[in-house]
Amino acid sequence: MHPFTTQLLDAITTGNPVPRTTANPPQTAAESEAIQTELIAALGGIGAWKVSPWSPGATMTAAPIPKAWVHQSSETVDLSGLRFEVEFALVVADDGSFRIAPALEFIRSRTEADAEWPPAAKHADLLVTGGLVLGTPQPLPSADSEIAVTIQLLAGDDSQTLTTNLSVSDLLEAARWTSEYASRIGLPFTPGTVIITGARLGPIELAANHIRAELDSFGAVEIFRAGAQ
Repeated sequence: MHPFTTQLLDAITTGNPVPRTTANPPQTAAESEAIQTELIAALGGIGAWKVSPWSPGATMTAAPIPKAWVHQSSETVDLSGLRFEVEFALVVADDGSFRIAPALEFIRSRTEADAEWPPAAKHADLLVTGGLVLGTPQPLPSADSEIAVTIQLLAGDDSQTLTTNLSVSDLLEAARWTSEYASRIGLPFTPGTVIITGARLGPIELAANHIRAELDSFGAVEIFRAGAQ
């Protein structure tokens, strides 16, 4: 096992970030890919993927998310130390096609903040994901659809509203790229695999005990804080 894998696992267990002074971070993409695979095996298997938004000519990046970190809407979860983003997710159907769902992604780094880290370290640290919350999947609109979606976020007494443009073809391109990456590192897509496709809103500090995001006709996704009264 790579030394940085061991250090990240210790940070996940204890909640204490990996100190830069004693870290053994990866320096290459091959090293970070191997660490991702080791982490997923140690954490009980894969349930989802995080991928950067699709952009022609851009350098894409992705990371697996442990199955244990994938939650369903309306669950109660320990939200300590997390931030979150509102996103769209694709879900692999039994026939290999995709469905779409609203999602929340949690953000948490396992490495010391305000320190210099090589880019491969963030990649190895599962792109600082802390997991996700998945709403109800539904049929994906046609590949040529360009849809304006209004997102309403309710977090305690606070609310935010914005409109984002959903390009179905861009989501599919990101998913296809991720599928190739997943197969290369030995974690191919299977039915039920979730792919989150980039923040539409956030990151936002998690201060409320109940967070709900409504994404027009795509439905809603919500989460409750464990221990809240």
